[in-house]
Amino acid sequence: MPDNINGLRENDQPDPEEQNNQDLGLRDESQPDAFEAVAQPQGDQGGDQGMLARSRPDAPNPAPNPDIAALSVRDLAVVRAVVTLRLLTYEQLHRIAFNDVDRSITRRRVRKLADTGWLTTWEAPSRHGGHERYAHPTAHAIRAILPTLASDAPWRSLIGCMVPRSQRRPLELADHAPKWLSHQREVNHLLASIMTAPESRVLWASSWDCPFPSRAGMFTLPQPDYVLVEEVAGVPRLVFGEHDRGSEPIDRFAARKIALYGALASFPDACEQFFGLRSFRVHTTVIDPVRLAPVARMRALLETARASDHPDLFHFTLGGWLFAYPNAPIWYAADAAPLSDSVAWKDHATALHAS
Repeated sequence: MPDNINGLRENDQPDPEEQNNQDLGLRDESQPDAFEAVAQPQGDQGGDQGMLARSRPDAPNPAPNPDIAALSVRDLAVVRAVVTLRLLTYEQLHRIAFNDVDRSITRRRVRKLADTGWLTTWEAPSRHGGHERYAHPTAHAIRAILPTLASDAPWRSLIGCMVPRSQRRPLELADHAPKWLSHQREVNHLLASIMTAPESRVLWASSWDCPFPSRAGMFTLPQPDYVLVEEVAGVPRLVFGEHDRGSEPIDRFAARKIALYGALASFPDACEQFFGLRSFRVHTTVIDPVRLAPVARMRALLETARASDHPDLFHFTLGGWLFAYPNAPIWYAADAAPLSDSVAWKDHATALHAS
């Protein structure tokens, strides 16, 4: 799978409205309903053809307010992961929390957490046969976990910006698979690889939709697809991740991503106030399931970043490269250009650098 960049796992056909953050709504507080399927305008939240969700019919009635103190360390990590990453496939949960045990253990623990009121399980048929199984947090899990996310670390203000302050409702996925599902699944494939890569030290990882307030002071804030704080050489580094499926016009990417990140980068004091860290970088992964020309798409994004006021902020790679080789030199800086249209990592190796 190393060079399968056109879908990471599956070759889903994107829709211009599939992006996780495609309808921001420009609101003044951080993701007031980050766990509900609100990314699409009214009328666009239906499922893709052939994608009918199915929930477990045999789940017992859980205790109304299970005690977080009763969770084992590993079970608490599972519940926290599904809250901060919104929803996860069983395979992703296995990689993040159970990679040292048999997959049957993952299924058994997820079933137990669902039976005790922490998770909701959900199943959707794949276009390629079989079914994809997901877990996402219950309302009780969201209420219990969010207050525990506060930290004494320098990036505590980042978490404070992201945690919603209004009613927190879980995703409702009983009837249809939302159009943003492919995008969210791919983002979490990438995060699972980053979080479990050898020698990686991830201090914070989240993939909430529209994670930040629409405005902070004089800034219109960008809405990254994922947010990472990782330790590099003993120093925390803030990464805003963008996952590009090739459906957004380049000029819109420039306006909504490059310009907004560039404006923030011009004011390190503001970054420190909002995020607890004075600097950040932007990692953009590219796939192109429709045109099957991801390198051409990446080349166009690189040219746009190169013309910006802060080209050093932006780094680009193909989605399959990050999924397969998260710690390898896989990144194009904005001042570089792809050596060819090949999607094979080895054909670009001499022009790439580590993250």
